[in-house]
Amino acid sequence: MAYKEYDDPAELRRLQVASAEILKEFDRVCAKLGIQYFVYAGTALGAVRHGGFIPWDDDIDVALLRADYERFLAEAPAEVGERFEVVDPRTTPYFPACNANLALANTVCVPEEFAGCPYRYK
Repeated sequence: MAYKEYDDPAELRRLQVASAEILKEFDRVCAKLGIQYFVYAGTALGAVRHGGFIPWDDDIDVALLRADYERFLAEAPAEVGERFEVVDPRTTPYFPACNANLALANTVCVPEEFAGCPYRYK
């Protein structure tokens, strides 16, 4: 998989800062609910090798065990702050991912793989 290259490094940094905000809220909600999660892929590599983001990475990769994932979907929407939303492919029409996302509310995010899909984040 090729990584998106950003012409403007400030744009990539804004995405990394927003992703870190989302992860902080995710961590807060998981701690409140007693749900364990782990980072993987580029997020784990970046934490170990770079002490943060891989310089060209623009997302956060987290995983939960199935039972914890189901609890998160059931309980987290009532716990997330008003700046965030849980988007679940089971309950959100046209959501093209097979996993749920925690997103900043009232923002637009159209990853390249979603470009032809009618769904847009709120």
